Amino acid sequence: MTWVGFEIGGDPKVLDSVCTKDCVGVVKVSYQDTQGKFKEGELLDRVHADGWLPGVVRHTFWEREEARKVGDVTLPDNDPNRIVRVKETIHLGSVGDPLSQCSTPLQMLKVAYDAAETHLQLLKRGVLHRDLSWFNILWYVTSPTIFTRRSN
Repeated sequence: MTWVGFEIGGDPKVLDSVCTKDCVGVVKVSYQDTQGKFKEGELLDRVHADGWLPGVVRHTFWEREEARKVGDVTLPDNDPNRIVRVKETIHLGSVGDPLSQCSTPLQMLKVAYDAAETHLQLLKRGVLHRDLSWFNILWYVTSPTIFTRRSN
């Protein structure tokens, strides 16, 4: 569950801006299920362990704040249906345009091919992306500033 994702840089006057101006990345703040098998930051570390994998977002930093837990306040703490989530922050250093901004069928086909090829490379690294969607595929991607990655 992503609560907020916001640009670092970009145009603050444009509410629907997807880095329409120079931007150094996006910060994604989410609350992840504590029972989840993987942490998103760990998966990104794993995917890029042997160097940057083209087609996968480049991250520069991530942390999971185990002390920042939240749960469904409408259910008692001992209810087995209660999901407890923990805060996770990831700085995504890659920026690009959403799939919806493709202006020709040829652009859309090229992006779809690249997405399929990237997914195949992820599978070879033992990762299955379970949320390929309109908003999770970017095109005309740039990595304006590549920082040294550090993780928790």
